Amino acid sequence: MIWDPSLLDANEGIRFRGLSIPEVQQQLPSFNLNAGDGDPIPEGLLWLLMTGEIPTKDETKGLMNELRERSELPEKVVNLIANFPHSSMHPMTQLSSAILGFFSYYFNHKNIVMINSSSDGF
Repeated sequence: MIWDPSLLDANEGIRFRGLSIPEVQQQLPSFNLNAGDGDPIPEGLLWLLMTGEIPTKDETKGLMNELRERSELPEKVVNLIANFPHSSMHPMTQLSSAILGFFSYYFNHKNIVMINSSSDGF
């Protein structure tokens, strides 16, 4: 992925991938999925930032659905977080532990097997 940073101009304001805020509002799909009809959907802006392209209605809806499908926290991770000693555990330690707990769930859930092909164990 190539990242094209935003540009902040004192007179025009911020530009996202070369587009001003009014241009983004006109070109990206809005909540009723018509370009230029209200504020853009955040997923459309995310698509623009990640790809550099204006998404179609179908691409925006597809990204919305994919993010929604991936948003559910596994019950094991919720239980892990609930059992943290909140008064004595630093918030960053809680965050990193929760992320690590999620990764272990993901690898088990997707039946991903880590195969070590080298003979020396590394």
